[in-house]
Amino acid sequence: MEFLIASAVIIGVSIILSELFERVGLVSVLGEFGTGLLLGVSFLALFSAESIEIFASMGVILLLFLAGYEETDLRFLIREHRKLFLISFTSLFLGLVGTFLFALAYFSFTFKQAIFFALAFVLTDVAVGAKTVISMGKTQDPLGKNLLGIAILDTVIGLILLAVAITLVTSNSILGLISVFAKILLFILVIVTMGRVLPVVIHKSVKMGVEETEFSIAFITIFLLAFLAEELGLAAVMGAYFAGIILQHSRELESRHFSETMKSMAYGFFVPLFFAWMGLQTDLSYVPIYFKEIMVIVFFTLGIKFVGTLAAAQTYGLSLKEGLTYGFGLVSRGADNLVVLAIAISLGIFAGVTELLLAATAVLMVVSIIISSIGLKRLL
Repeated sequence: MEFLIASAVIIGVSIILSELFERVGLVSVLGEFGTGLLLGVSFLALFSAESIEIFASMGVILLLFLAGYEETDLRFLIREHRKLFLISFTSLFLGLVGTFLFALAYFSFTFKQAIFFALAFVLTDVAVGAKTVISMGKTQDPLGKNLLGIAILDTVIGLILLAVAITLVTSNSILGLISVFAKILLFILVIVTMGRVLPVVIHKSVKMGVEETEFSIAFITIFLLAFLAEELGLAAVMGAYFAGIILQHSRELESRHFSETMKSMAYGFFVPLFFAWMGLQTDLSYVPIYFKEIMVIVFFTLGIKFVGTLAAAQTYGLSLKEGLTYGFGLVSRGADNLVVLAIAISLGIFAGVTELLLAATAVLMVVSIIISSIGLKRLL
């Protein structure tokens, strides 16, 4: 029954540390990840990652569901902000290609390792930019709104590329690759079908009068699509993400009650346990051992994303201030990077270098969030 006391202690400590980080202008994710560092092998060694693994898995599923449900409206972003889409895509493309080549040349990684390394260390964490924009009251400012739009597009495109990367590592032949892409088409067909059927099902079910029916159907959808995605060779989180996109089109689920309840459940319990779980697996004693490699990773990946974003903004005719703002906004790392790294580790991609990459991620998160926060507060 270790998971009971572990969950209680971890949640309690994460509340305190998250509040401390929030008070100094940083995001709460650092407090939750730091809780895992404090209570895990890096310092006190009170709990193992296995003690909360089930809750952590639920946390990452709900995190990606909320990303799809709350943050993603691709049709609007592409239709209304075509230039932002081009900037986001170009910045991400340059960052991924540069980091992929860097991983091959500097670390002599395999092709598969280099792909996941690039995805894990280049994707932007939306939360940092969003928090800074909101705290400064710039949500209605064109520059602030555009920054959030680009960051969301960066995340969405990155998740789509992640799905493609997973298909590549799970197939070992041409026939296997064809089979995997056939499964992806099947998954897309299921999503499209559910997108048309579910709103009707939810509408009729709510009329039955059963208490909180919409939540039951939402969880059924999340779990079924997560399971289907896993069975088809994708990651469960991809199913959860698309479940969020599907469910955002239901009128019954547009209520503030549904949204707030789902966020309270996720961010109040499961999501903090996911970030703590990642911290529990991270051993900071490897930082001095791999100090040179970690510093190279941190400053190369931050530098190429910043320069790539600035170059993309200038190419598409934006001002220097806009380019610098988007550059600082897109260098932040956090939740999404931990998700990709966790998936890669679970697939056995980084066997032998897991400790290095976990330690590098911990340092990268702190450095990137500080740089991003300071830069945005000066420019917005």
